[in-house]
Order: sequence, then C-alpha cells, then structure tokens
Amino acid sequence: MCDAAWGGDKEKIEKLVQAGQDVNQRGKGWGRTPLMYAASHGRTACLEYLIKNGAQLDLKDERGDAALHLAAQGGHLEVMKILVKAGQNVNQRDGWERTPLMDAARKGYADCVEYLLQNGAQLDLKDTDGRTALMRAAVLGHTDCVGYLIQKGAQLHLKDCEGKTALEQASEYGHSSIVKLLEAAADKGKYSIGQLSDRYQPEYNKSILFKHSEWENKLQISQIVM
Repeated sequence: MCDAAWGGDKEKIEKLVQAGQDVNQRGKGWGRTPLMYAASHGRTACLEYLIKNGAQLDLKDERGDAALHLAAQGGHLEVMKILVKAGQNVNQRDGWERTPLMDAARKGYADCVEYLLQNGAQLDLKDTDGRTALMRAAVLGHTDCVGYLIQKGAQLHLKDCEGKTALEQASEYGHSSIVKLLEAAADKGKYSIGQLSDRYQPEYNKSILFKHSEWENKLQISQIVM
C-alpha cells in the first residue's frame, strides 16, 4: 500500500483496503505510512481516500515527521489544506522540534508559509538549534518567505543557540537582499541594528535598501510594529 500511495495509485489502494490491509501500515523507508507517502508526493486523491478510511493523522516516521511536515517540505499546498481540514495539528513538532511552518520556510514555499500562518501556525517557535521559521528562511536565502514572515510580525531580535539573529545569519551566508529586508524592518521598528546583533557589522549601503526589492511595496515597512 505504501508503494501505491507513493505512486498515486488510488485504485490499488482501494483494492488493498477492501482486502483488509491496514491503512496505517509502515513501509521500509523511514517507517512511513501510506498517508505520509501520499502527502510527501502530492497525491491528493490517495490522501483523501486514506483519511476517509481511517488513516491516522498524528503518526510520525522515524525522523519525527508527520504527514503535514512532509507536505510542507515538498511544497504541496493542496495536500496541506486537506490535512489541516481533517484536523492535523499545524504546530506539530518533528525530531528536531521543527514545525511545518519551519519546513515550508526553509524550503522556500511562500504560499505554504502564508497558508500555515492563516491557519494557526505559531510564528516564532524555535527548533532544537534555537532557530525560528524566519531564521531558517534567512539562512537559505528565501527572500519571499523572509518578506512575508516580517510582514506578519516575526520577531527580529530573537537569537539561536549560537547567539545569532536572522540578520547575522543572512549576512554570514551572503544573502544581501535578505539583509536589506531585515535592516529596513529594523530601521522602521523599535529594534536598532545594534540590538539585533551585538556582533553584526553592516556590510551594505543603507542608502540602497529596498531599491530593487519586490517587497518594497508588499511589506509596507512603515506600518510594521515589532
């Protein structure tokens, strides 16, 4: 059944269920259930059938990922909608204490980030590295995700287990457009650059902040209250 879910073969799944197979059986790879395979590969028809026939939403694989984590990692928005509507916890944690929001942010799926936040995802939770969704997006250079998280009020002053903010992390990895976004948000908020990171030394000309960023109008920085 796991193979059928992975391949999107709903007809085969139906036959196996009718033959009495367990919809929550575990596959050999990471101990995932058919629901997890359907979620990770965007198989919406299989997913809906499995849920209707008793698939458990709260089960996790050997890495601690639930179906919603896997959907977020793959950017499968429609799958996420089905899972959330069915009652999956949007703030469920994996083995590294990551939430689906963190997964969507670190993979760069801004539409998934937006959906999760609209459906109860907590914005500033931290994983085992002390990193938030904003930090995960900043480290990996996902400008759209960073912009949206800032717009929704992500806390800029938070630090990870190494004492680094999202601003410092973006600077370390050379993501200049994200540094500009974070600087601009800090300038318009109550936190100064110095408060955001004691060790951060500005490497970019503030006079060109937002000059070429598509988020210049979207963020409406002047209205952000950190």
